[in-house]
Amino acid sequence: QGMDALRTYMRKLEEEAASRGGSKASRKIVSHPAFIEARELLPQEVDHPKMEALERIVHNQLADNPDSRIIVFTHYRETAELVTERLNADPIIGAVRFVGQTCRGEDRGLSQKRQVEIIEAFKRGEYNVLVATSVAEEGLDIPSTDLVVFFEPVSSEIRTIQRRGRTGRRRVGRVVILISGGTRDEAYYWSSTRKERNMKAELDRIRRMLREGVMAEGGGAETRTATGPPEGADGRPDDDGTTIPDDPTTTRPASPLDDLMARGARDAGAVARAESSEEVQKSQATLDRYAVDIRIIADMREFRSPVVKEISRHGILVEGRQLEVGDYILSSRLAVERKTAEDLAASIVDGRLFQQMKALASAYPTPVIIVEGAVFSTRVPETALMGALGALVVDFRIPVINTSSPDETAALLVAMAKREAKGRRTPAVRPGRVSRDPEDRKQYVIEGLPNVSGVLARRLLEHFGSVRAVMNATEEELMQVKGLGRMKAAGIVRILEEEWRG
Repeated sequence: QGMDALRTYMRKLEEEAASRGGSKASRKIVSHPAFIEARELLPQEVDHPKMEALERIVHNQLADNPDSRIIVFTHYRETAELVTERLNADPIIGAVRFVGQTCRGEDRGLSQKRQVEIIEAFKRGEYNVLVATSVAEEGLDIPSTDLVVFFEPVSSEIRTIQRRGRTGRRRVGRVVILISGGTRDEAYYWSSTRKERNMKAELDRIRRMLREGVMAEGGGAETRTATGPPEGADGRPDDDGTTIPDDPTTTRPASPLDDLMARGARDAGAVARAESSEEVQKSQATLDRYAVDIRIIADMREFRSPVVKEISRHGILVEGRQLEVGDYILSSRLAVERKTAEDLAASIVDGRLFQQMKALASAYPTPVIIVEGAVFSTRVPETALMGALGALVVDFRIPVINTSSPDETAALLVAMAKREAKGRRTPAVRPGRVSRDPEDRKQYVIEGLPNVSGVLARRLLEHFGSVRAVMNATEEELMQVKGLGRMKAAGIVRILEEEWRG
């Protein structure tokens, strides 16, 4: 990420080590000979070659076409700030940093109003370069650009496609990916390339099987005027290398998918036969890996950690909940408690660890604890740590997995979630085991209503006498219970009366 980013990182680490509440790990790192040597080399000001290459690429693009619009994607906010400063040193470049709304330490982020102002200014040409983090990948009305630059590659094929899709919409665009040889940049690039190639192969296979199913039914492809632009009609080169102009009224042969949609029930037999074939089933199994249908439930407090963001980068939906036990729910049977090495040490000292793990083990058949960081670099004696870890594994039957960083923790959680999804196991909306006691089960049912706590559930049951009576109660009747105002009562009635939309 360059010398400035390294200098900022080292300064933060040294400040943490020098502070009264600084971690032992930070003090250990700053006193390491390798860290000291790197610190001494900083004054040499050896710049990252990516920065010079980026300046040259952007300058040449604007020199050749002064009306160009360019997006530079970076992984970190600090890098985005440094890149913006360097690019603005060139008189023909007007760069602006574009980041998310979340506050990160001293970085306050951008308000939604400011984000809109920047995009509008970019459209008008007040800025010609947008230096953005992942926030600009999707969901924002950013105009088509002439050039997209990846300051570093990303391992996700979805994110790569989203970034690339910011250019070449109405005219030919260009994408440049900056890769540092012999680093993880290369691994990220080839990983996303392989995933994208596999995805395309599976889509082509399903398209071919659908085509064969339609033709077997006897329906030839008829020519009709398309109601939308044909594939490749976005001004980008098609697969054969030719550029198709924008023309929403292009007359073309209907594709097999068009025939399927138009003929509806008449072709249902062909579709059913195609779907029942072994080849399509294999294709669908592979495609399932790319579908964004894997969901992880995370405790709301975990959204302050970088783990949730890293999970999202893998294309997995993270749903925030207030969890009673565990930090991450991966399925109806699997829950994960995440602790940093310092958290683990603190919970051993104050006695919380075994209470938490007992609750976790009683709530889920497959509990797991992930310890992040150097476990044996804390203030707790090694013998005490060994004893606690041994008790977790032997007495509670909870596997303990050590990871070195939030990125590694996120990767592990993603891998486990995918394993659970293969077995068609999804996170429970209200995770946890239910008591066998009938009274506890009744309370559990009522607690599922919106804004109903355990105390309020008991009051409702005591007032109405049964679960059915609670469900049949009107808004006015519900408001007779202590702690239930009009808004809560209306919310309960609305949930009970709304149709299920799947």
